[in-house]
Amino acid sequence: MPIKSFGIYAGIIIPVNYFLVVMLFPPATILYERYIYGRFSKCFNCCKKEKSEDKVKRIDGEGNEIEEEVVPE
Repeated sequence: MPIKSFGIYAGIIIPVNYFLVVMLFPPATILYERYIYGRFSKCFNCCKKEKSEDKVKRIDGEGNEIEEEVVPE
């Protein structure tokens, strides 16, 4: 009886889990990116990713490499 019950449980929970991952994970990821991730960037600067478009490297006349921030227009 216990093995049969576990088989029934597994037979039900695997499709339910698949359905939840397919239907709930993408919207949860989108909501996290839009509303949650940006709010905590000030609190956790160590976790903030720098975009390569934000800074530009250039070489001055003496051959030194200088990073400059790009201001979006």
